[in-house]
Amino acid sequence: MTISRSDRKAWAREHFVGAENILLPSFTPDLRELDEAGIRLDVGQSIAHGVFSIFCAIESGLTYEEKVRFLEITVEEAAGRVCVGFPLQGDSAEENVELLQQAERIGASHAMVSYPQNLPLTDADALVRYHEQLIEASDLALVLFHNDKFALHHLHPSGLPVSVYDRIVDRDTVVAIKVSVMDWATLGLCFERYAGKLLVSTPTILQLPLAMTHYDMQWTGAWTIEAFQTPEQPLVIELLDALRAGRHEEAIGIFARLGPLLAAFGPRLARMMPSGTYHWTFFKYLQYLSGGNGGVTRPPTMRLTRADMQEIRGAFLACGLTPADGGDDEFGHGRSAERAEAVA
Repeated sequence: MTISRSDRKAWAREHFVGAENILLPSFTPDLRELDEAGIRLDVGQSIAHGVFSIFCAIESGLTYEEKVRFLEITVEEAAGRVCVGFPLQGDSAEENVELLQQAERIGASHAMVSYPQNLPLTDADALVRYHEQLIEASDLALVLFHNDKFALHHLHPSGLPVSVYDRIVDRDTVVAIKVSVMDWATLGLCFERYAGKLLVSTPTILQLPLAMTHYDMQWTGAWTIEAFQTPEQPLVIELLDALRAGRHEEAIGIFARLGPLLAAFGPRLARMMPSGTYHWTFFKYLQYLSGGNGGVTRPPTMRLTRADMQEIRGAFLACGLTPADGGDDEFGHGRSAERAEAVA
């Protein structure tokens, strides 16, 4: 279905409801090629988790051609059942324009703005021109992205580039903003300033109860919701449903169950969030526990130790969640590769 530019904001208000998860690419055991069967397995798992959208992490060691193929596989397997988004994480502004146009051709629904490493972030006018270049490149919906890793405090004390966003939030295809900071003041500023024009979201689970009850936030994403649920026990989805319906006691009861996992994740995420780094193998393992394909990702990536896996699995169990079949020894290859070897 083709959506006109003028309808994009209304389309987003209708469809951006609930949670958007992250889909990481799966690779063959030698890491040389994409594992299409593994990717398709994870698309099915994502849908089973109850998300409204799948967000393809194309910045995880893929060539340009592989980024496009990853999107093609995901859109094909999703078959219109959920939205499909991705980050504009190309090596240049020109590559991001190409990615946008390819993704529109493929059938993706939206893209999240990011900044190429070679793009100077010193001047608000230059950033406005970059955003306008993306806006004019396609009719895809665009999600703005604020994170402290961009170090934009020279543009505003909060780091939120209001002098940039104020000039683009009214554009038809700019539909939402992901505010990935632990700073409540900045998150509140974003809601107060832009909630009437954009769908503001935080991917931080600790912020969900207040953001949804006080600011009527309708979506959260993109993040690894599989960290706190399984398809059979969708605690995050149930939490969001309870908060949206005003069932606060039920929501707090669900939130309280997550304590062991929050305690296990806290020290790890605290090291990563300020620098904007991502522990892909850690995220893959979280998805593996609930039935995802698993498998390691290409370097550069951090290692996940056996002790890490044991602690996370223990926290999973302590929250009353039942891990899927498959031991930690099989995680590295992934379920798809293990099945292929078994058949051979």
